[in-house]
Amino acid sequence: MPKPTFIKDPTNPIITPEPGTWKHDRCTSVTIAFHNDRCYFYHDGGIGFWWNGVPGFNWIGLLTCDADQFDGKTFTPFIANPILTHGRFCDIDRLGMISPRVHIIDNQFYLYYCAVSYEHFEPGKVPTWRKAIGLAISDDGINFQKVSRQPVVKYESDTAAGCPKLYRHDNRWHMLTNGAPIDHSAGFRIYLQTSDDPRYFDAPAECVFAPGPPGSWDCRSLAAPAFCFDEDDGYYYMLYGGCDEQWDYPASIGLARSNDLRHWQRHPDNPIIHRGEPGAWDDGAIWVTEFIKHQRNYYAWYEGRSAGRDRTEEYSPHATKQIGLLTSTGPLW
Repeated sequence: MPKPTFIKDPTNPIITPEPGTWKHDRCTSVTIAFHNDRCYFYHDGGIGFWWNGVPGFNWIGLLTCDADQFDGKTFTPFIANPILTHGRFCDIDRLGMISPRVHIIDNQFYLYYCAVSYEHFEPGKVPTWRKAIGLAISDDGINFQKVSRQPVVKYESDTAAGCPKLYRHDNRWHMLTNGAPIDHSAGFRIYLQTSDDPRYFDAPAECVFAPGPPGSWDCRSLAAPAFCFDEDDGYYYMLYGGCDEQWDYPASIGLARSNDLRHWQRHPDNPIIHRGEPGAWDDGAIWVTEFIKHQRNYYAWYEGRSAGRDRTEEYSPHATKQIGLLTSTGPLW
């Protein structure tokens, strides 16, 4: 079995922060959809560092290209970005949204996202923040209406939930997410819920993919899964960040596959993708956020974080988050 090979694009990073704009400080997660001969490329960006107690927000912007011109990295920004912004004080997305995932249902754009908020804020102190799954729907991919001010995927109140991915499987809607206790007492795991209505998931979450055995490269936590269904072989593939010590700071990416979204098999050559060498733009941590197969080639977009003060320190200060592209001609397995 050949080891899967993903190549980092030589022009990386392909999306970078722009001072004075809605993505002043960072560019992170990506999601993509093809519809009516157009490619819609969404990503989140923000200003300020809300997770460290510095006031700020996260929003979602849009870039597009003609589908027949798609190369994974050349897009035109929408003139009125961002197209989705933070909610009101009591909303689940009062700080904004991260990790968008788009799905086309009946010619409508269903944009799921991780909504971020906190219960109490004191300047200079790290807040108790919350993450939940929100949803906005659009007829044109530009003008979105939020479905609810509350989570659309049911989770325990003390769980940070993110990275929502929707599939239609066995005549049911299947929602994959990752979740972990907010207090960091355990690492992220991958969960599955099903529903007859893609707007609401209230069934109990079933853990379908857990960290590896003690001492393995992914024994502590599974960060930022990205999924791809390959129609040629009927498998769902997952790229995921593995952490052996950190909670959400993966140095490497692994591959797994499933034919039913419940039972996953790790690739024997994991991990298959690694952060950059010291001094590279992505030498701190990497999170793959979107993964597709297009015209027989595989494309994956990832958030790369520079090391900052120390690349062994989780979320070390003085670092930058940007977006890079990975490509593969396969095979994956």
